[in-house]
Amino acid sequence: MNIGEPSAWLKSMGTINRAKPGLEYNYSQAFLFNQHRVVMMRIPRIKDLVRSPLGSLAAALGLFGILLLPGFATQVHQLPREHFYVVSLVSIIAAVISYAIGISGIRLRNTQVLFVSLGFISLTVMFSLHGLSTPGFLLEFNRVVSVAVQMAFSLTGIFLFLSTIPGDNPVIASLNRHSRTLLIGWTLFLLIGATLIFFNNSLIDWLPIDSAPLIWIVTTTTFLLVTIASIRYWRAYRLAGFPLQSGLAHVCILIGVSQFIATVGDLWHISWWLYHFILLLAVLMTVVSLVRQYSFGESFSLAMQGLFSQNVFERLEAGISPKVQALITAAEAHDAYTGGHARRVSQYAVRLAESIGCTPEELHVLVQGSLVHDIGKLSITDTILNKPGKLTEQERFEIEKHPVFGYEICQKLGFMDPELEIVRWHHERLNGRGYPDQIDGDMIPLLVRIVSVVDIYDALCSERSYRPAMSPEVAVRHLRTYSIFFLDETLVERWVEILKQDGLI
Repeated sequence: MNIGEPSAWLKSMGTINRAKPGLEYNYSQAFLFNQHRVVMMRIPRIKDLVRSPLGSLAAALGLFGILLLPGFATQVHQLPREHFYVVSLVSIIAAVISYAIGISGIRLRNTQVLFVSLGFISLTVMFSLHGLSTPGFLLEFNRVVSVAVQMAFSLTGIFLFLSTIPGDNPVIASLNRHSRTLLIGWTLFLLIGATLIFFNNSLIDWLPIDSAPLIWIVTTTTFLLVTIASIRYWRAYRLAGFPLQSGLAHVCILIGVSQFIATVGDLWHISWWLYHFILLLAVLMTVVSLVRQYSFGESFSLAMQGLFSQNVFERLEAGISPKVQALITAAEAHDAYTGGHARRVSQYAVRLAESIGCTPEELHVLVQGSLVHDIGKLSITDTILNKPGKLTEQERFEIEKHPVFGYEICQKLGFMDPELEIVRWHHERLNGRGYPDQIDGDMIPLLVRIVSVVDIYDALCSERSYRPAMSPEVAVRHLRTYSIFFLDETLVERWVEILKQDGLI
């Protein structure tokens, strides 16, 4: 296989069948985005397995097994006060980061971050109830302590699993439209429930999940959910190299192992204490992953710039993940004639959207969606992208795959439905002659139509391998011609007014 032809390697995303007939991918080989290029995956080495969630699983279970060996078997440490302190430490850290993650999830419009936040909020409240119910501390022996810990792990596992479901799923999309209400409402529900249970222990009898066989059903189900979530996160990490995906893949496994140890371990035994520290490690790992994902290098400077900037685009761009920025850079580096195209389209889209009264949330959608709208060009070979002459029918067929490919990448990275629509449909046209799905008229959302107008304008004003750049005046003439059949005429004329205001035409 020729290393200069990366599109031949992009074979791991499954079959896409929403495109027009014939526009499908039959993928059989895996690929990995790394250092602004696509490279072949090697057969996993031992070092790779150790670094994977499988390594975390083996290490945690191995340590648990060692603590069950003779010599450790008799070590029992009945320390109610110390247990409360350890649990409180985990809960406090989880409480602080859960809302930080939740705010980031709402701001970044990322389903994965939002549901991870809900998972850690659940862990915070239920694990706090677990700690406050420590036998011999504030309460005498009670079932609350064992039920609360099972609920903590189960609820966290459910939300971690939900965080791996694509944002365009109808149920997830519906929940996302009420993200702020969901975040606050779920927290209040848990706090009220935990308070009632603490002061009236008999309420816990309605939740006998600490007794066989229900405890094994709950534990097995949770372990299955977090394992699926871990696999999905790890696959996403192998796809794009995002630190958040890698960290959460390990965290999911550690949550599952912690619940297993809590279920089979003997109370106060040294092996039983282990799951508390594994859980603390999982919480800290989440913090590290988020810091690496959103707050290092250039993104930190960008965040400071966005915090104090009066420029709407700069403030919106400050919330974009540095890894998303890296993907944009990679796509543009792959196509020598579109340097800065994504950023210009994003700026133009915000300007046009502001002029017609779009909401701040819609502006955020436009920034994130337009910045990655051409990310699927990573699937197209350089020879096609930079071909100086007219494309053959087969070459054009290859080019028309890039919206679907970009959609699949962004879907797996947790983008919400409006952004996914921009990525997939920015080449759709009002007369139904676009691609990949040939939708038409009002089926094309407003934000997609905005991106389509400015995308074509910037493409006309940019130098390409097959033609020189057009002047703004000439580009506007072409744009108006296209608007008769292909584009939203109202948006085109509004964009022309903006160009006139700026003195460009």
